[in-house]
Amino acid sequence: MTMRRTLALSSLLLCFGLAACGGGASRERRAEADYLQDRGEALEDAALSSKVAAAIMEDRHLSGMKIHVKTYNNIVHLTGYVESRSDVRHAEERAMTVNGVRGVDNRLVVD
Repeated sequence: MTMRRTLALSSLLLCFGLAACGGGASRERRAEADYLQDRGEALEDAALSSKVAAAIMEDRHLSGMKIHVKTYNNIVHLTGYVESRSDVRHAEERAMTVNGVRGVDNRLVVD
């Protein structure tokens, strides 16, 4: 009878041990998936920044101005210097024409 108890207890401990190991692997997979998602979003934001910067540079009125573009979660952040208030509005409008832009945080300063 003690042999049966020992065998049953060993089996039970083995099951708990395997269940604990499986949870760790699942957490690792979730962490990797989160990392890849964050990485993908960062790449998407970088691509969007490039498209917005190109759209601004293609505009002959804005091309010579010091406008910096950064994007986070599809929200474009414009910083730098322009010549007039109409340039501020025009740069924002130009950024909004790019497919994928959800909004613009316009912090351009008239110099």
